[in-house]
Amino acid sequence: MRRAVGRAIGQFLQWSCSAGDTGMESRVLDGIAERTEAEIYPFISVVIPVRNEGSFIGGVIKSLLQQSYPAKRYEIIVVDGESEDNTKEVVETFTSQNPQIKLLRNPRRLSSAGKNIGVKNSRGEIILFVDGHCYLPDINLLREVSRFYLRDAGRVLCRPQPLDFPGNNLFQRAVAGCRATLWGHGLDSTIYTEKEGNVNPTSSGAIYPRRLFEEVGYIDERFDACEDVEFNYRCHRAGYKGLTSPKLKVCYQPRRNFFKLFQQMYRYGLGRFRFFTKHPLSFSLGQPAPAFLVLLLPFSGLALFTGGPQAQIALLVWALYFLMTLVFSISIALKRGLALLFLSPPIFFVIHFGLGCGFLGGISEAPFRKKTKTPTSTDNRHQEGPSKVKVMFIIDSLPNTKAGTEKIVSSLIERLDRERFEPILCCLHGSDNLRFRECRSLNLRLRSFASFRALKGLFALARFLKKEKVDLLATFFKNANYFGTLAGRISGRSKVISNRRNLGYWQTGGDLLLLKIMNRWTDFVIANCSAVRDTVVKKEGVGAPKIEVIYNGIGLDESSRKLIPREEAKRRLGISPETLLVGTLSNLRAVKAVDIFIKSAFVVSKKFPQTKFMIVGEGPQRRALETLVERLGIKDRVIFAGGAAEVFPYLSAFDIGVLSSSSEGFSNSILEYMLAGLPVVATRVGGNPEIISEGENGYLVPPGEPQPLAERIMALLGDERLRLSLGENARFKVAENFSLKRMVAEFESCFMRLCGREGGADDGDSDLQEREASVKEESLIVLAEKGV
Repeated sequence: MRRAVGRAIGQFLQWSCSAGDTGMESRVLDGIAERTEAEIYPFISVVIPVRNEGSFIGGVIKSLLQQSYPAKRYEIIVVDGESEDNTKEVVETFTSQNPQIKLLRNPRRLSSAGKNIGVKNSRGEIILFVDGHCYLPDINLLREVSRFYLRDAGRVLCRPQPLDFPGNNLFQRAVAGCRATLWGHGLDSTIYTEKEGNVNPTSSGAIYPRRLFEEVGYIDERFDACEDVEFNYRCHRAGYKGLTSPKLKVCYQPRRNFFKLFQQMYRYGLGRFRFFTKHPLSFSLGQPAPAFLVLLLPFSGLALFTGGPQAQIALLVWALYFLMTLVFSISIALKRGLALLFLSPPIFFVIHFGLGCGFLGGISEAPFRKKTKTPTSTDNRHQEGPSKVKVMFIIDSLPNTKAGTEKIVSSLIERLDRERFEPILCCLHGSDNLRFRECRSLNLRLRSFASFRALKGLFALARFLKKEKVDLLATFFKNANYFGTLAGRISGRSKVISNRRNLGYWQTGGDLLLLKIMNRWTDFVIANCSAVRDTVVKKEGVGAPKIEVIYNGIGLDESSRKLIPREEAKRRLGISPETLLVGTLSNLRAVKAVDIFIKSAFVVSKKFPQTKFMIVGEGPQRRALETLVERLGIKDRVIFAGGAAEVFPYLSAFDIGVLSSSSEGFSNSILEYMLAGLPVVATRVGGNPEIISEGENGYLVPPGEPQPLAERIMALLGDERLRLSLGENARFKVAENFSLKRMVAEFESCFMRLCGREGGADDGDSDLQEREASVKEESLIVLAEKGV
């Protein structure tokens, strides 16, 4: 009728204006057409919250652009949650040619937050939510949305959301089949119905009249799963009815493997618990049922071990469970293909196990979740100034503060700007070196992580983080990473920064699996060199924008003052000043490959018999290395100096610094060699090539090969001018690029950024560079005066 009226008015005007001004005629007709089109086609805003959907978002946008709906009557709003792939670039290829497409930023990354951003920046009468990995089977979807809306604008439109995605592999087809059954999804869900009619909108609502958001409120951003169910439940409680139709169907892609499926189900289980705790009246037996199944696993094992009636009950429950699973699996195989018969049972189990673990995870975090809204900037308007950022450094142990990661952690704690930061140290195992300036310390003294004491310590740490309002939790080493990440997650408050200091030579398949899980709960990763960053991205699947490189630093002024002239240093060690000394600073562990250093010493000693070799460090391999020296007959040329609280007396005596590691992150030893003015010979592993420029300040050799290492050492031993030239270049490079002040400043800047307080040091970058320049100059003057 509206179209007929529009055509009649248009014909009348065309006839009446045929002898008049054709420009006026055109304007009048355009205005009538626009008003008529607006009446027939309500404006639709399609909101698509995405994160890392670069492989699919292009197809979704194309299918929306192909809809049989006037282009001027709908918009596409893509809200990107800081994607780490090419999602943003793919969307931008469409925005330049299609003004109806908007790309917005979602710094919180959560789908719930993305939906709110999209709604608040939309202008449609109808809000339609679509995911970035879906398939629209019908080009008339928007027309059907418009038709149902005009028929009854007071309803929530619901839609079937099957997992029958084009190109599904066998596993995905099995997941689609399992999820479409009552055993794999739920009795009260209408998400897979193919019938048209009135429904409760809780499970499948996706299309809303705009005014509904003003009446019911926006999406609850405390949810990162089931946020749509929670919102739809509020709509239902507010009196809004639902209407579903297969004409509104949108297909979604199922997960591609068991691990991804478990992750998805865990999130859903967690969301179910949060939904139940917010709306207790929504309780149904289906919500906690998977959790009971998970709890039944250890109980069943205990019951079978002890015997008795409890064992029979456990066996009966499992028998019923597997019988139901088998019945539904056979049904799926008959409908979708016999090949799915063997995949369906384990998929059902992963679905239920993931939901149960997520529900139990929600129970475990419940005591620590925030019960009040997060304060906004206006809530703090009466404060005199910004509060300090509380940073907890958690490390396995801190037996010393002189070497390796322990030295980096202690340097950060000592040097953080106390006007902006409040550091806290936490050691998992017993450590005595816990006293730092203006720094509280926690010592959990855990002997084993497979103990009740460890579980108690985990929740105690989580309570501390929540009570003390710790902003950031920086983890170092393997156990601290696992323990700290869990504590930060349970606390629901602290952002977790996981530090990577090596190439992961110790990682097993189980370690990598745990890390991938933990990385989902980690807010940021800091690597100490580009090689470590690239390894973490490749092996652990961390997105490049989520990881940053901050190189280790060395205290230029303090370290320079500890160096003494080389001749004097040799006399103190009982070595003739004329004797050339080749040294290595290293823990005596397998990964440091000190045996390669010793074997190269054997080769070098044949041509330079007066040369001495010194090993500074301790470790479990010392006895084996001493045996190797005796077997090679060079006991009189190799000196085991043992562990040293201070390494600079030895560095002052070295003529050449060597690092023979088979794997390395970013070596503090190399920085110390370079500051001492030593030419460096190191293996081409990890971050070593990022410090050493071949032929300028040292040489790089293949790992595990004594001969190339020996040849480079001999080239330096035979050319004093080359040694001095490379050593001088090394000293200037470390002073220019690897100061401790710069490292601390970069950590501070990262901490502030993660807390939402942009900006670095108060004095600014130029002042920092000026202070660093003065330190470099002072350090080099000190070295020159000492004749080092």
